[in-house]
Amino acid sequence: MITPTTHSHAMRRPPSWVFGLILALCLGPSGCLAFRRASSGQDPAGPEVGTDAAQVFASLKEARLEGAKLQPTWVGLLEPLARQGANRLAAGGDWGSIANDIASQTTYRLGRNVSVWTFGSDGLALRPWPTRMLASYSLSVAIGVALMQTTAPGRYAILVVIPEPGR
Repeated sequence: MITPTTHSHAMRRPPSWVFGLILALCLGPSGCLAFRRASSGQDPAGPEVGTDAAQVFASLKEARLEGAKLQPTWVGLLEPLARQGANRLAAGGDWGSIANDIASQTTYRLGRNVSVWTFGSDGLALRPWPTRMLASYSLSVAIGVALMQTTAPGRYAILVVIPEPGR
């Protein structure tokens, strides 16, 4: 049985002078812009093979394949935050406040809106996945998994971080 919850966090747009400062910092001593693709932390390969997160990620990939959607992209930059959140859930923390905290940290790190989903599950092959995760054309995720210790020993605490596509 899966019990999903979701939390979103939005970031305010910085003042316009911040963009001017960033542009000035991008101008190197030579006076020209150095164009380099910014890393979003996305790693299409996925989590480390053999981990609990890899099994949950494989379950999500399979569910999206059944719906003829693009395969999810792994966001390695956010994996430590997702793992930290799952460990806090497994230790018996408040699910809502942990999800909000992870959403805030992720928004601060990425500079864009995110959704954080939390699940309690008996296994790692989650079924059914929430429709919102399967309906989008593309999906980027980071997943953290931990075995619950206090509230429901033997069950898994799963935290999924989904950054919204950049603009």
